[in-house]
Amino acid sequence: MHASVHDTYLSDHRFINLRVQLKNNNINSHQWTIRRVFDASNKSNFEYHLSLETWDDVFSAADLNSKFCAFTNILSYHFNNAFPLRRQLLQAGSKHWITREVKTSSQALQDLFVLQKSYPELKELYISAKKRHKDLTNNTKRSFYDNIINNAANKSSAMWNVVRWNTNNRKQFSNNTLLEDDDGRNNVHASFYQG
Repeated sequence: MHASVHDTYLSDHRFINLRVQLKNNNINSHQWTIRRVFDASNKSNFEYHLSLETWDDVFSAADLNSKFCAFTNILSYHFNNAFPLRRQLLQAGSKHWITREVKTSSQALQDLFVLQKSYPELKELYISAKKRHKDLTNNTKRSFYDNIINNAANKSSAMWNVVRWNTNNRKQFSNNTLLEDDDGRNNVHASFYQG
């Protein structure tokens, strides 16, 4: 911490400059995005405000450029009011690990799949491209989740979140059914544990 007092040269006023370096132990592992929400209520709000608009500025403008500027100003004003930018938490389970490289590889693989249907000699090329694409997706996914875990304040919780995201939060239920034992093996097993 560093503090200093400075003169403002205004009457008897002074100010204190205080520098404090804070250590942030709680690193937020969540990723946020800024986006607009285009739901039904926002759309109807946008339509309603446009219907109330008189457009006098557009009609009274002298030249075409002025009319265009007036129109876009009015439209963007109502658009920004109806669909404001909101900070939203990215859902980590919704494939945010996909990069531009993975998308390009996927598109090339799809194109190659279509081609190899018409040209059988491309099948080996398709198989090798499919293996490369699978390796790329696995490595990209691994580095994405490693980054989330490494930057988390609670690494154990982050690991379990990654597991939950990749298992689609499915609950595993067992179907408790009685097994019929024709040859007696189950009874030997049960009697061993029952004593």
